Parts: sequence; structure tokens; C-alpha cells
Amino acid sequence: MTRASFRQADIERLIRAAEKTGAAVQVDLKTLVVTIYPGVIAAPTPASPLRLTRDGPELEDWSDLDEASKPRFGSRLGASASKPNRGASGYPIADDPTGYLQRWYDKIAFDPRTMGLKDMERLQAKAHAEWTAAIPGSKLGKREIKALKFLAAIGPNVKVHWRDVKDCGPDTEERLKIRGFLETFPQEKFPDRIGYYMLTDAGLEAYNKLS
Repeated sequence: MTRASFRQADIERLIRAAEKTGAAVQVDLKTLVVTIYPGVIAAPTPASPLRLTRDGPELEDWSDLDEASKPRFGSRLGASASKPNRGASGYPIADDPTGYLQRWYDKIAFDPRTMGLKDMERLQAKAHAEWTAAIPGSKLGKREIKALKFLAAIGPNVKVHWRDVKDCGPDTEERLKIRGFLETFPQEKFPDRIGYYMLTDAGLEAYNKLS
């Protein structure tokens, strides 16, 4: 299931990240699929998209981007960037070995010079599985704690509209679900989209242990 819409803060973070790397962002408002097109391209091609996944560039925290990268809505993203070199499958080759794009490639062990879409999908799936497996034993993040605090004040087993839970983006939401602290429920009109959160008894117990 997906969210009904993106919060403004989520969109701003996407645009900041895109402008930082000279990329363009495409948001399909019907399916809520977000696609980043690295570099300046006239039209997307099947080989070039670098899709955001929950184990990829985080939607919730791009705090390493400087204030100069703050988005100015209405501008053409990446308009002043030069077209990057690309591998055989169309993926851009990062010029900066310490930059955002190369860090992402390094994280999933992807080589744009020799690998293609199938490799990207395989490596993303592998990275997501490893990320998921590491969540249960990891320390709660500040946004997870904030969401638990809000929901604990309401009580367990009570449905709360997702918009009412501030700073609970897709990454935080999934972490809490993996831990067994949160359940999600669909919207009535759009059953493929998340409409409500519900704190579990385990989630309340975990929050009470923090106090």
C-alpha cells in the first residue's frame, strides 16, 4: 500500500536531492511512484531511471544537503548541469567519488559501467532484505520515538489517520511495522493506499520502556 499523497516536506527533500545531483524528479500522482532521472535528459528512457526505494536514498533525512540547495519551486531541475557520462545500460557514471550518486552505487555494490536494470533490481532487493533483517535489533530512531509518543498518548489498537502522525515518513513507518509496533490500514475509497495507523500493544510496551 502507498500513501494518499506526498507531504510538502517529502517533496522538498526530493527536489533538494535532485538539484544537488543535477537530476530531475518525476512523481506519478496516480501511483505515487517516485523516479529520479540523474543528469539532464530530454526524455526518460527505460534504461536510465534510478528509482527511489525505502532502502535507497531516504525520503526523511537528507540533512547533509546545504541550505543553498533548498528548492525553488517552478525552476527546471538540473538545467545548469552538464550531461553525465553513462554506462552501456544508460546509468550515469558518477564524476564525484564521494558524491550522492556514487555513495548510493557503493551502498548496493552497483557498477554503472558494467551493470544494467536487472542488476539494479537484484541489488536493491538484496539491500532491502538486509536492511529489513537488521531493523528488529537496532536502536529506535528519533522519528520512531516521536511517532510512538504521539500514538501512545492516544492508546493502542486505535486507528489514527496517517496525516495526523507528524514526521512519520515511509522509512519510519516501515521500521515500526517491521518491529511489530505499528499496523497500517487502507483507505476506504482507495484500498491500495495507506489511510490509517494503529499502535500495537507491543508498540505501547516499547514506548513505556523508554520513559
